[in-house]
Amino acid sequence: MATKAGGCLCGGVRYETWGEPIDKSVCHCPWCKKLSGAVYASQIVVHKDNYRVTKGTPKYFSFEHQGGRYGNWFCETCGSTVGRDASPFPDVRVIKLGTLDNLEDINWAKPQREIYTDARVSWVPSFDYCAQVPQLTTEVGLEREGTKA
Repeated sequence: MATKAGGCLCGGVRYETWGEPIDKSVCHCPWCKKLSGAVYASQIVVHKDNYRVTKGTPKYFSFEHQGGRYGNWFCETCGSTVGRDASPFPDVRVIKLGTLDNLEDINWAKPQREIYTDARVSWVPSFDYCAQVPQLTTEVGLEREGTKA
């Protein structure tokens, strides 16, 4: 699988990812809304070994939620999110699709499911081609090929 590149708005932080994503999703959770300033976030989830920062040093912000720690890497200059993590899923990184460089890569990452649909705003319709997941838990999880991510 080809390497995909992305980064922040000002170009101060750059990253690369490669390999098949563990998940391609749209998230309606309150935290994605707050961090993105949008009513939902489009994202891919990749194994942490398939993600690296290639330029700059992103700042890190984290918060506690339901016994887990959730983090956000962002550019100190422009504020763009360049990666996310979560202690319940320690082996993965979340990449917001809008930070990928190429439209072709964003199209390739078409979501397969919507998560936290119980928090979807009323005027956003569901994506009819996506599985609907009201809450994301470690039981619902991010599983692929029998390995818990």
